[in-house]
Amino acid sequence: MSIETRWEYVVDPLLDFYDSQRRILPWREEPTPYHVWVSEIMLQQTRVEAVKAYYKRFMDALPDIRSLAEAEEEMLLKLWEGLGYYNRVRNMQKAAQKIEEEYAGKFPENYEEIKALPGIGNYTLHRQFILDSQPFRLTDSRKRTDFTLCLPIRHTDNRAKFDQPV
Repeated sequence: MSIETRWEYVVDPLLDFYDSQRRILPWREEPTPYHVWVSEIMLQQTRVEAVKAYYKRFMDALPDIRSLAEAEEEMLLKLWEGLGYYNRVRNMQKAAQKIEEEYAGKFPENYEEIKALPGIGNYTLHRQFILDSQPFRLTDSRKRTDFTLCLPIRHTDNRAKFDQPV
């Protein structure tokens, strides 16, 4: 069986399951790179239901990268209040400022450029690439194991194979 055929056995049922079970979430309804980025940072160590109100308040006040880049720190911290880990929102602002200065306010599309933004770790980086259907690296060991069961790759193969875009 070809890798493409085996891939279809994985992808089609996953997409069907997602379509039937997905939750309606505000960042999914308008999945721009900015919305996905903000939601991913907010969702780190916070429940989805708790994030919804924070996300709405944040987006109402800072609807785009420029407004985040230009926000006063006091306002930024007030919007983030209750989510904890204030360095996350400070890093988001630093990244927004870099995006404004170096990318004319457009979220970068290149893997290395996104990775170089302040506060962007592997998980958030890969979420941005999934959003754009671009190649991404498998970072979660459970996902790696799951994929090895579906694809002609041995889990014991060199880990570097998984660090290459798929």
